[in-house]
Amino acid sequence: PNRVGGAHTGQSADMASSVGLWTGSIIQDILNAVAKLGCHEPHAADEQQPYYPRVFLVATPLGPRLPKMQAYHTSVMLDNLEHSFGPYGFMLAHGPQSHRMYPRNRETRIIDMGYSKVDARNWSQTVRPYFEQNSYDLLRKNCNSFSDVALKDLTGQRLDKRYREIEQYARTADKYSHVVRALTGGSYKPNPTADGFAPLKVVADLDSQRRLFR
Repeated sequence: PNRVGGAHTGQSADMASSVGLWTGSIIQDILNAVAKLGCHEPHAADEQQPYYPRVFLVATPLGPRLPKMQAYHTSVMLDNLEHSFGPYGFMLAHGPQSHRMYPRNRETRIIDMGYSKVDARNWSQTVRPYFEQNSYDLLRKNCNSFSDVALKDLTGQRLDKRYREIEQYARTADKYSHVVRALTGGSYKPNPTADGFAPLKVVADLDSQRRLFR
């Protein structure tokens, strides 16, 4: 029993160390990418006719390659207009611009998720208030949180768990032991404006707004 317990403790310590390494690396990657990208974005077209765009998930691996764990930056494109969320808030770009600033951008994948099942006219303006500047949290409300909301609202599909697995582990670990904060030397601090964020609640709110204006 002692040997089993010791092995388990060792595995937990290794996992915690890996999460700390991942978080510190991701924070730096995001800051570097944001600095290169800037805050400028194209104006979303104000469609007069019903608009059912092709929806694409864009995913790029982030940080070091760790055994059985991989972090990702994701965004969603409606036709060729990228919608993403980061430290500067909700952003638009022509093509997958937010991915081109990351070191592993050659590994970016663009995945066809099918046509939108809802009229996406003015969708950008409707979703923006839920992803305001300064509401970003690396573990609790990040680019993958936004992609999950977008895919669920537009196509009815959730973001595949593999894109969020490591951050979910890190979130749970930090919630109970502050391990991520400790291992990153305080680089990660929970953002109080992300408290209570729930992707499915946002999706429900977006659906309710559409019903009101039918």
